[in-house]
Amino acid sequence: MKRILCSLFAVLFLITSAGFAGNAQGAYDADIEKITQNAIDEFLAITKVPRPSYHLSHILDYLTEYAQAHSFECAHDDYGNFWMDIPASAGCENVPKVILQAHMDMVFASERGYEIDPENTGITAIREGNTITADRTSLGADDGIGIGIIMAIITSDVPHGPIRVLITADEEVGLLGADALPAEVLDAEYLINVDNEETNQIICSTAGLFSSDCEKQCSTNDLPDDYEILSFTIDGLRGGHSGVDIDKNRLSAAEVLIRILETAADEKIPFMLGSIDGGTTHNAIAPFAKAVIAVPKVSSERVKEIIEEAADLLRSEYPDENLTVSVSGNTPEGITFISQEDSLDYLSLLSFIPQGVIAMSKKIDGLVQTSSNTGLFSVDNGKCLIGRAIRSCVTEEQDQLHSQLEAKNEELGYSMSVIADYPGWDGDPNTRLIKLISAGFKKATGEETDIVPIHAGLECSWFSRKHEGIQLASIGPRIHNPHTVNETLYVDTIRPCVEAIVYTLGNIGVND
Repeated sequence: MKRILCSLFAVLFLITSAGFAGNAQGAYDADIEKITQNAIDEFLAITKVPRPSYHLSHILDYLTEYAQAHSFECAHDDYGNFWMDIPASAGCENVPKVILQAHMDMVFASERGYEIDPENTGITAIREGNTITADRTSLGADDGIGIGIIMAIITSDVPHGPIRVLITADEEVGLLGADALPAEVLDAEYLINVDNEETNQIICSTAGLFSSDCEKQCSTNDLPDDYEILSFTIDGLRGGHSGVDIDKNRLSAAEVLIRILETAADEKIPFMLGSIDGGTTHNAIAPFAKAVIAVPKVSSERVKEIIEEAADLLRSEYPDENLTVSVSGNTPEGITFISQEDSLDYLSLLSFIPQGVIAMSKKIDGLVQTSSNTGLFSVDNGKCLIGRAIRSCVTEEQDQLHSQLEAKNEELGYSMSVIADYPGWDGDPNTRLIKLISAGFKKATGEETDIVPIHAGLECSWFSRKHEGIQLASIGPRIHNPHTVNETLYVDTIRPCVEAIVYTLGNIGVND
C-alpha cells in the first residue's frame, strides 16, 4: 500500500502528459519552477564558499551546517567525502533508495594579474539573462550547480523514497574522494551523478585517466657573456577541459612553446631555459605560458623572428584562437638558467607524447579513444616540472603510454609521481535508471535524450567498481568552457535536469 501511495505521483505524470487535469499540470509546473529557482539560489550561495581542490574545509563545514539546519543525518569519512540521508516521504518508505551525487571541489582559474586567494575567498558570480558567469575567475558550476540541484530537490515537497546525498571531495584532481570512499556508503540500487555538462544527455560510459608529474632538479649555470635574455608571453587561448574539449581544435600554450623551441633547435640555435610558467592544472588545456630563455646575441633577432613566425602559423592553424605572443626586453630579477643539454632534455620530454587526440574510436563514431594533455609545465631555479594527463577508454593503450612515458623519464633522469590513476566506466545504456531519466527529459523537453559515452572521467568509474551491479547515470545542465575564466552556466537548461530527476524519483518504485 505504501508503494502504491507513492506511485500516485507517477500516475499524475501520466495524466498530465496525456493532456488531462490542466490545473494539476499548472501546479506541477509551478513546483518544478520553484525547485529550479531554489537550485539557482543554492548554487549562488555555494559560489561564495571557497572550495578549490585539496582545500575543502570551508565547503565541508557549509554542507554539515546545511544538513543540521534541515535535521538530516550526516557524516563524512576520513578523506572528506560527505553524505546525508533524507527520509522517505510518507507512503514511500518501501521505494528503492536512490543516491544523488555531486562533487564539492572546483577547478579555480583566474585572469592573469587578478589577485585572489581561492583557498579563503569565494568567487563573484554574475547573472545576465540566461547565463551565469564569474568575475575574472572560473565559475565552479562544475560541480556547484549539481549540489544546488540536489539541495533544491531534497527540500521540496516532491514525493520520494529514501535518498542519500553523496558529495565527494577532490574529484577534479583524479577522482580521489571517490577512490577513498568506503564501499558501504554506496548502499543503494541506483545512483544519479549530477556532473554532466550538457542538457538532455545521459552519460553511460567514461574514459580512464593516468596523470603524473615528471620532475628533475637541474643545476643552474652562469650565462656566457655572449648570450642575451629574451622573455615572451603566450596568451589569448581558450583553454578548456582536457577530456571533453580535447577534440575541439583548441591550441595549448605547451604546443606554442614546443613549436618555438623546436624550430630554434632545428636551426642549431642553442638556448638555455631560465623560467617557464605554463598552464593551470593537469586536466585543463593550458591557456597561457611565460618563458624566459637565453640565446646567443648573434641569434637573438632570428629567435624573435621564429617566435613571430610560429605565432602567425599557429593562428592560421587555429583560427578560433586569439593567440598573442609578446616579446619583452624586461628581464625578471633572480632568474637562473639550466644548461643547454638540460634544456634540450626538457624540450624532448615536453614534446614526447603529442598534445591532443592520439586515437579515435573505431567502434563509436566521433568518440575520442585516447588523448594526452600537458596541463602544467614549469622551470624555476633549476626545478623542471611537466604535468600530464593521459586518457583512454582502452586500458591497454593508456597503460602503453604510461610505460613509454616512464621509460622516457628514466632515460632523461626525471622522476615521475602519480597524481591520479583510475579506470574507465564501461556502462550499460539500457538500464532501468537510464530509461527513467530519459523519459523524464523527454517530458521536460519533448525531445529524445542522447545517451552517450564521453572522453572524460567521472566518479561512476569508482562507484561501479565498489558496488558491482549498481545502476549509474550522469546528467546535468549545460556548462560551456568549464575550468576556465569563460565558464558559463545556461540557466534555461537547469529545469530539464531538475524535472528528469523528479520524474525518476517519482517513478523508481513503479513496476515496469
